[in-house]
Amino acid sequence: MENTPLFRQEVLKNRIHRRLGTVRIVVPFNFRIAGYSALGIVFVLLIFFYFAQISEKIFIRGYLDTEGGIISVESESPGLVDKVAVEEGSFVQKGQLLFVISNPGNESSTGQQDNLRERINNLKREFQIKDEHHHALLNLYSKNYISLSNLKDSESDLLELKNRLKEAEYQLIKYKENQIQHIRAPIDGTVTNIFYRRGQRIQSSKTLLQVIPPEVNLIARLYIPSRNAGFLKPEQTIYLKYDAYPPQRFGFYKAVIKEINQTILTDDKEDKPIQVGEPYYKIKAALKKSSVLVYGKKVKLNHGMTLTAIIAGEKKNIWQWILDPIYSYYGDPIV
Repeated sequence: MENTPLFRQEVLKNRIHRRLGTVRIVVPFNFRIAGYSALGIVFVLLIFFYFAQISEKIFIRGYLDTEGGIISVESESPGLVDKVAVEEGSFVQKGQLLFVISNPGNESSTGQQDNLRERINNLKREFQIKDEHHHALLNLYSKNYISLSNLKDSESDLLELKNRLKEAEYQLIKYKENQIQHIRAPIDGTVTNIFYRRGQRIQSSKTLLQVIPPEVNLIARLYIPSRNAGFLKPEQTIYLKYDAYPPQRFGFYKAVIKEINQTILTDDKEDKPIQVGEPYYKIKAALKKSSVLVYGKKVKLNHGMTLTAIIAGEKKNIWQWILDPIYSYYGDPIV
């Protein structure tokens, strides 16, 4: 008996072709564009996060100082301030009257003069030693054994010591054994930091004011914690914002790192207006501009102004910054 199919061939052929036709899913053109755009954006973001690099921003404190030192004018003996003959920021010439101090009933002693002479002799000996050391450095520099920054540090120390010696010699020459002290400017310069006013009583050897020598450049002295000092290098550009001039209105100002001290210090080892609170290194930076633009006018920066420096630290890919917390906890699998 032959095997005959249950259905006729006509029925089977008819079932192949559905009455409603083939099912097709039609995606609107706008949806297609949006999908492709989303995929493109995701692809671009992945490439960006993988290849793009950003630097860590390190914020450190500092202040403006003068290169070569400031002359401190001191009182010769105790007394009462009768007159302050200068104002903050005024330019004075050598020998110009600064203070008049009276000390009624107090006789000048020869011991004060002896102390002053001893101070001058000590400064002369120190100057001679530093001068010999400087000449030795000149010889080493000519043979390329030391850097220019080391030579300039020696010149700066020598200049500061020379100014101190001139100041002491001037005080001895002008020393008078009477009840009235006429305190005069030891050098030409700009008056800053007047510590006493009329009517105040002062003690001997107290600083009355300070004088900034002319043609002295302002520098930024910065103090960076030791934990952040690994990526610093000379000639690196940094940005400064001055506390007296908020950056939101007056902007940031460029500076260049000129010297990085290799000796680690703490707050108790150095007298300075900035407290770091942890071990630090000293940095000297040269200012690109010694003035700020305040409402369209240039205003000169002053010695002692405090500031914050922004330094670029370690540079890494964005994905590395994102994964850093995981690496710090579990360890870097790449290492």
